[in-house]
Amino acid sequence: MKRIQKINAAAMAIMLPAVLLFAACSSEDNLTEPNTVAVGDAQISITVEPFETAKKNPKSRAATDETKPDTVIFETGLRAVVSVEEDEPEANTRAAIADGHYTIYACDATTGARITGTDKLLKGTFSGGVFTRDAGTALCLAPGTYKFVCINDAVTDRGTYLEVNSIPTSVTQNCNAQIGTTTETISGTDWQVKFIMRHQNARVRFHVVAYSDHMGNLSGDFKGGNWQQPYYQKYSIDGTTITGHSETDSYNRLLSYFTMPTTSTTYNATYVQAHDFYGSYVYLTPGVNLNACIWNVGQVYGKAITNFTSKLTNLVRNHSYTITYRILPDALYLFQDGTAGAISEKGSRTPIGVIVSEKTNTKEGMAIALKSVIGEFGNSNIVYGTWGSRMFVANNTSNFSDYTDGMQDMDGYKWTHDPAGSTDGTVKADNKNDYTVFYYAAHYNPGVSVTGINVGKWYLPALGEWKQMIMTLANWDGLMTFVGNGGSGDLAAANVNRMNKAFTDAGGTEIFNTSINNHEYWSSSEVGSIYNPLFGHDFLTNKIVCGPSAYRHNNTAEVRPFVHF
Repeated sequence: MKRIQKINAAAMAIMLPAVLLFAACSSEDNLTEPNTVAVGDAQISITVEPFETAKKNPKSRAATDETKPDTVIFETGLRAVVSVEEDEPEANTRAAIADGHYTIYACDATTGARITGTDKLLKGTFSGGVFTRDAGTALCLAPGTYKFVCINDAVTDRGTYLEVNSIPTSVTQNCNAQIGTTTETISGTDWQVKFIMRHQNARVRFHVVAYSDHMGNLSGDFKGGNWQQPYYQKYSIDGTTITGHSETDSYNRLLSYFTMPTTSTTYNATYVQAHDFYGSYVYLTPGVNLNACIWNVGQVYGKAITNFTSKLTNLVRNHSYTITYRILPDALYLFQDGTAGAISEKGSRTPIGVIVSEKTNTKEGMAIALKSVIGEFGNSNIVYGTWGSRMFVANNTSNFSDYTDGMQDMDGYKWTHDPAGSTDGTVKADNKNDYTVFYYAAHYNPGVSVTGINVGKWYLPALGEWKQMIMTLANWDGLMTFVGNGGSGDLAAANVNRMNKAFTDAGGTEIFNTSINNHEYWSSSEVGSIYNPLFGHDFLTNKIVCGPSAYRHNNTAEVRPFVHF
């Protein structure tokens, strides 16, 4: 009798795991299906695959072309440098825990057919690495191998197929459609169902770079433009194959809309004096063409941003994009505190120069003074130096052989402040007698105390710096024809007036006059053995002119200093 009892006890020890396994489903919410295994909270793991980026996968030629920036003009005259780029890879490239609400079911591992019946659909919330099922839902299966499917709430379960419909949607996460599939064997006690969720749409956000810490209610739409756009995708029930898609039934159909923040405390990494404004991500169907974007309303620098489309780009599944608008005012100013911005938002700041090139994380900015120097006799036309001193010799350590080379000279600061830039080893800025124009440029008084520690010393600009200034502020193409001892290039009066307005709007004086030839400016460059080129404008021919003074430096002209910041 004792021997029989021992055998029964041993048998029970062997049978107990199987009994517990098959009884698992009956232990939850009074489920009664026998001989099944419950896919429970502890067996589920969900992570999300990071978006693919250009860093991970080299762009095609077309995609590379899309990133090239374009300069566009809004109806109100504001300029914007526009680019579309794929986002940088996230610092942590491991799949992240995918918090959210999910639906899970199983399919036949071979045929992909859905397993149907009682307790064949599990729903729940995954948070902090823990899955918590919704009451009244369960997934109970006979031991075996299955293809498991997991979808988030942006994917619709139609019973025999799945669908993703991204129209219309706002900037919320409701169209961040994700599908994860995995094949697992559930048997015994040592198994898990591990999902890696993959994005089914592309995501896009807007990024504005502006020299202001506030904007006014900027928003916009994605619309279909002049052609139909994809918005719907149909999937096989096992989530592995796209079996159909649909396009918008009309042109200019709303695809999505977005809003932007109105304030920013973050500075741009490249244009270090400008602020970043990032909108939330919008999720769009792959194949949507981004030049369907329309700005609706908004203000920056006191002017409206309206009715403009973005660049042409076809979106790719599971890729992430940022559309950047670096919006510039009519003119960008350097203020006495070293900051940059629009004159309409100067507040208590005082402008001291018009910015020629923006300050970046790798390069100083450059600005031109609002006014020309007034000499000690009240005259703006100043001689190079005292007669007979250094007027008739080469004074820079580099003399350019011709004007084409001279127009590349960007070393005005060197010729003014660096002893290595002078043939006699002196600092021209400190020698009023021999280098009067350099001295006056270096001692320019902008009319206000400069407090910005990033604002450098004023200097006499080189030819290339003059060229860059006119290209920036007058939209000049920089093309010149040189014949003999001088050269010229076309510059319409309207462009000259636009450039002049940048100065006069801030209380400065014009650069050129479109009705009289009364302005000519010194440069610090030297060309050939005897010429010191001057910059001017001929109103009769609407041309920029660059030519020599009389023999070497024997002339008078205005001094308009530049400064780095």
